[in-house]
Amino acid sequence: GLSYATPYEFENANSLAQPTRIFTSPSLLPLALTSGLPADRIYLLEGEKEGCTSYDQFISSVCNGVPRVPVRHATKDTLAYMVFSSGTSGLPKVVMLSHGNITHAVLGMMIYGIEIGKVQALPVWNTPEGIQVVFNIVPVYHALGLYSCSILNFIRPSTGVILSKWDINVFFDSIPKYQITNLLLVPSLVHQIVYHPRFKTGDLSSVKTIACAAAYLPPQLSEQLRARFPDIERVDGGLGLSESAAAVSLTPIPGMLNGHAKSKPGSSGILLPGTEARIVRPNGSLAGPNEAGELLIRSNATALGYKGNDKATRETFVDGWLRTGDRIRIDVDGVLFFEDRSKASLHHLHTSLLLCCAEPFFTGHA
Repeated sequence: GLSYATPYEFENANSLAQPTRIFTSPSLLPLALTSGLPADRIYLLEGEKEGCTSYDQFISSVCNGVPRVPVRHATKDTLAYMVFSSGTSGLPKVVMLSHGNITHAVLGMMIYGIEIGKVQALPVWNTPEGIQVVFNIVPVYHALGLYSCSILNFIRPSTGVILSKWDINVFFDSIPKYQITNLLLVPSLVHQIVYHPRFKTGDLSSVKTIACAAAYLPPQLSEQLRARFPDIERVDGGLGLSESAAAVSLTPIPGMLNGHAKSKPGSSGILLPGTEARIVRPNGSLAGPNEAGELLIRSNATALGYKGNDKATRETFVDGWLRTGDRIRIDVDGVLFFEDRSKASLHHLHTSLLLCCAEPFFTGHA
């Protein structure tokens, strides 16, 4: 997941992650060949090149039969995958996620979806297979894109359409072409989209849900986006980060939890099942209701730490709590509101994500 990496960044990432195989596009093959891996461990995702195994050749070899290896037992703390942080304070860190992290994250989202199902009917998707079609235009090597392409599919069957490189005209062309039902966006792209002439004239009728992540989405921009989709009543919010497998909070659907879960404009929602939070002042004491401070979270979805960076791990994962680097306030109803980045913790910033969803991907808004 290093399509925009400089040679220096790639060398750093390669030395930290220590991959045994690399999958790459032809344009990035020269960079991949600097990894030190033999050419037969580097796979081309498209096209053919002598000395390298193409994706088609790789699949054919599997279909023709390959020796089976013994099943390896995995515990909740067994490393499942690694994802690179955004590198907001220097070179990206390698976040280590476990099988237990994935299980906990999926179960939390499933329970959230079950609660939605108690107050809102399951959607009927007007698509060839009768399932949602998710348009993923963000990099799959970051937490949001990876969630969309993998964890999401454990929760509800999806057809995924991936835009290999951002092109706003291809974006608008693809929505009616593939009958996109779910958009996955980031605020910088939302700004481009809503101010593009095709936003008002293009065929966007298939879209039923929208998610926006990676940064704070201003309410005015959110409303400009929402207003174009008459079947979507609002763009809600949430909070998540790479160090916590999936979302930490999501804005609830009105009526959830017998009305106890409050949906408030401009909020980041309520905590997902199995997630604890505390708001801490700069001196380490606990903040009061509606008092902003750094958000610390604790759950079984919290990452194992950073590979090859014990110092950052010790600074970020403290006594079972994950320091997010976000300034958040929580009101008396347990609703989270994003305030700012925590200046006191800039030395360990990683990949905080704000998730802003027009209903979560496993439901719909009629």
